[in-house]
Amino acid sequence: MQQILKLAAFFLLFVVAATAAIELTRSTSIAIDFTEALILEKDHTITQRSVEELRTVTGSEVMHSIYHIRAINVPIKVVNGEEAYTYSPDMEPELADYSAIELLGTYTKQLVRGTNGEIRMVLFVRLREG
Repeated sequence: MQQILKLAAFFLLFVVAATAAIELTRSTSIAIDFTEALILEKDHTITQRSVEELRTVTGSEVMHSIYHIRAINVPIKVVNGEEAYTYSPDMEPELADYSAIELLGTYTKQLVRGTNGEIRMVLFVRLREG
């Protein structure tokens, strides 16, 4: 009689464990399906970024940016009229030619971004006064 009770208890424990495993598998499947639906709904071409306003800076700020180009680690392009100068992040800032940059001139600063939103280049364009 005791062996029958032990066998019944083990069988009942097995049924409870099997039911819990099935329920856990079902809830995991529901969570995976929900996550997959959210991923499929997301448009991967849209990134959540705030709109950057067009900022004006002086020529001295342009020179300062070029001097710290290694910290920025992206190319800097300066457009002054029809001339354009590109400064590479691996250059020596002390040896750069700053003659095309007018210290008291006004430039617009624009960050050129890649498809993932990373900054690919900093662009400074000289504004012509009146």
